[in-house]
Amino acid sequence: TVNEFASSPTVYRVSWDRSVIMKASALLSDAEWMGRFLGLVGLAGQQQKPIDDELKARADQLQTSLDLRFTNHVKTKVPLNQHHYFILNWLRKNLVIDAVHMVLCDHVKRKLDRVMPHQCLLRPACNAFLMCTNAEANLHGAYLHYDDNLCEWIRSGSADGEKGMGGRNDTHRKRAENDTNHDNSRFYNLWPSTKSSRAINNPVRMGHWEDLTQYVAVGFTPSEQVLEVCSKDLSEGGIFFYSEEEKAKIRGTNINGCKDGQKFTRAIAYLFEIGYDIALSSEFNVSESPGAEAFGLRKREEDSRN
Repeated sequence: TVNEFASSPTVYRVSWDRSVIMKASALLSDAEWMGRFLGLVGLAGQQQKPIDDELKARADQLQTSLDLRFTNHVKTKVPLNQHHYFILNWLRKNLVIDAVHMVLCDHVKRKLDRVMPHQCLLRPACNAFLMCTNAEANLHGAYLHYDDNLCEWIRSGSADGEKGMGGRNDTHRKRAENDTNHDNSRFYNLWPSTKSSRAINNPVRMGHWEDLTQYVAVGFTPSEQVLEVCSKDLSEGGIFFYSEEEKAKIRGTNINGCKDGQKFTRAIAYLFEIGYDIALSSEFNVSESPGAEAFGLRKREEDSRN
């Protein structure tokens, strides 16, 4: 819900129902839930951190940081007249699962209490992150772009189509190589390809497309079993948190080409995309999108697109 101050319509706060939020440490302590979660994301090829008291404390600390950053994300990237959309509350109460995944994969910095709100929570690219190559390019979920020259994460994205993360990257590459940027995307303005005439005498350019490497943030392979478990609430033997109303609204959302189960995996891909988006440095995060566009969210400024 949104509370507006009548004396100053541009000043507002976002309040949430925190009674339904579970601690990350509680999920990490739930062996049955952990089995279902690891069955979804697999963590194949990644070194999973041992689950001890230190890891649980870091997960709770990260959950708090993500919660605060998500509130700022909504304030700065979501139009005020969309703050009541159901998808925002669903995303927020499931950020705990982002926190669990990030600490299990060792994606976040060791001393989170020393990271300021505008700074990046993620470690620099290292072997804790899988590149989107070979089999990983076919995964669905969320991915990241890392600038190898600046040594900075610059954006997150989601993929839930049949071509997976690699297919999304091919689309990005073609846009970066194009001589025109029809929607004035910040991403393609700031990181054009060396093959594009837009890279020449470009005063705002921060790098080239060729400086970027795509990494897996969270990946899963869609299957009937995955679709089933992703559409159940934790209390029903699922992984994510849903009220009956939220499940009905997800099913009732008209998403081109998506059946009911696929609508849930689309929401989950957005969840991971946004979790990693808010973990990035506000200085280098190129995205101005709110995420979850298939569920109706739009940018605050429609003339600034990415």
